[in-house]
Amino acid sequence: MLSSNHGAQVMIIENEHIASLAEAYYIKEVGQLARMAEMGARSSSMAHDLNNLLQIIVGNLDFVAARPLDEKAARHLALARVGVERCTHLARRTMKQGCSRDAAGLFQVPRFLEEMADRLSFAGGHGITIEIVATDATLMIEADEAELENALLNLVLNARDAMGGQGRIRISCHASQAGGSRSGEGTAALGKVVLLVEDTGPGIAPEIQGAVLERFFTTKAHGTGLGLANVRAFMAEAGGTLAIGNRPEGGAVATLSFPQARTDSPPAHVRSRIHVD
Repeated sequence: MLSSNHGAQVMIIENEHIASLAEAYYIKEVGQLARMAEMGARSSSMAHDLNNLLQIIVGNLDFVAARPLDEKAARHLALARVGVERCTHLARRTMKQGCSRDAAGLFQVPRFLEEMADRLSFAGGHGITIEIVATDATLMIEADEAELENALLNLVLNARDAMGGQGRIRISCHASQAGGSRSGEGTAALGKVVLLVEDTGPGIAPEIQGAVLERFFTTKAHGTGLGLANVRAFMAEAGGTLAIGNRPEGGAVATLSFPQARTDSPPAHVRSRIHVD
C-alpha cells in the first residue's frame, strides 16, 4: 500500500507531465499559427505579382490565337487559356484573403467533370489513365468552380506521385441521401453529392492516416504539406467534408461530400463515362 506522501508525489509527477505535454502542444500550435500568418502575408504579395505575370501570358495566348492553327494546336491553346483563367481567379481571390464564398455558384458536377477531363489527363501524365464516371446529370452543388478544380488537381497529383506515375485514377460522383445511402437517379429528396477520387496505388500507411490532412504534414522530400490541407479548407468553406482513406481492394480514396443544391432548370446532357489516357 502506498503512503499518502508517496501518493502525493505520484500525483505531482503526473500533473507536471500533463503540464509539460500541454505546454508542448501550445508551443506547436502557436508556431503553426505564426507560420500561417507569415505565409498569408507572403501569399498576398506573391499573388499580386503572379496576377501581373499572368496578364502577360494572356496577352501572348491571345496573340497566338489570332494566327491560323490546326485542330490539335487550337485544343492545346484552349486548355492553356482555361488554366491561366483559373490561376488568375485564384490569385485574385488570394489577394482578397478569404472571400471564396463570393465566387460560389450553382453548377452541374457531371458537366464540370466532363469539361475538366483533358486538364486532369495532362496533370496525370502519360502513364496515368483517368476514368470519369458521372451518370446522373441532375447533380448540382454550390461552390467555387476554380477552387474545386484546384482541389481535384491536388488529389490527382498526389495519386500520381503515390503510384510512381503509372496506374489508374477513377473519379466518380453520385447522390447520397441524408442517411448516407446512395440514391437513384432523379431522386427528389436532397442529400449529399459525393465525389470519389480513387487510385490503384499502395494506399495510405495506417500510422499516418490520421495526420495526412494536417497543415504542413508531408511525406515528400520537397513537399509543403499544404495540398490536402487546402482541399479540406475549401470543402469546409463549401459546407462539405473531406475524408481520406484506403479502398478494400487496394489504393487510396478521397471522398468529397457537398450539400446537394436544388435547381428548377433542366439538366444538360453529359457523357456518363469518360476514359482519358
